[in-house]
Amino acid sequence: MKPTKSLSPWKAMLLSLFLAAATALPAIADGQSVLTRIQLLVGFPSAEGGDSPGVLVAPGTVLPIEATDRGAAEEGEASQGSAEAFFDLAESLKRTVRLESVDGRYKMVRPLALDEPTQLPAPSSSSPISLSATLLGYSRELASYRVQFTNGDEVLADTRVAVKRGGRTVVGGLDGEDAPYLFLVLEPLSEGASQEIAWLAEGITPPRSLSKVQP
Repeated sequence: MKPTKSLSPWKAMLLSLFLAAATALPAIADGQSVLTRIQLLVGFPSAEGGDSPGVLVAPGTVLPIEATDRGAAEEGEASQGSAEAFFDLAESLKRTVRLESVDGRYKMVRPLALDEPTQLPAPSSSSPISLSATLLGYSRELASYRVQFTNGDEVLADTRVAVKRGGRTVVGGLDGEDAPYLFLVLEPLSEGASQEIAWLAEGITPPRSLSKVQP
């Protein structure tokens, strides 16, 4: 029986570093994530309370705002997050909740990892509201999320919702005079979403084809 060779100190150190890095990798590295477009919008009722008094939206309410063809999250880079898609969404919210105006606070594309809460920016610098989204599960057709609105230790909303890949879900809330109505929009991109969107989510400039100059 041949004696077992022991690793050199250098190789043993490299192996330990490799194993430590492997165990520390998040779920994203294993592909256990869904690229998700996230938007936060705020709505304002009429200041006079006349034609647009607004509808009471309990925190955590899921609003039936479907993605239109222009706002669909799965096809066409030209329509991704376009001004037309935002206009459609804002108009739908104004009609549904009877608001005078709807403004966008931020928009981003992020890979949400399975079972890892992602803290999202607050509605404003002075807002006490904290927002988070967690990917609970996914398939080729669906993605499910947990959305939480909190104020310190107080949980204002804790909502679980499933949405079709390439579709949209809108979770509503309230935040005082600065942002009377909050709308957190989640759009899970399809598995066929363009690689450019994935690069942009990581903050990487995608490569571009250069025209070949003839000598």
